Amino acid sequence: STEIKQGLDLKNFIFKGNLTIKNVTKSIEFPFTAESKGGGANFAGDFEINRIEYGVGNKSMALSNKVIVSLKVFAKAN
Repeated sequence: STEIKQGLDLKNFIFKGNLTIKNVTKSIEFPFTAESKGGGANFAGDFEINRIEYGVGNKSMALSNKVIVSLKVFAKAN
């Protein structure tokens, strides 16, 4: 991440950072939620990329160029 900003309330945030796939790096930005749970926190968010821009596969009539990445992470401090 290069920046994380507060969203509309205490559970919503905006992630800004860089995504590298196959030696191609692009800036990304997406909303995510954070919620305390079980001595840690649940984080969840989605973002969309164009796989062709990252050199993943070739153009295809049957396969979409758009890929939705969904993240769900539980983090707990030791």
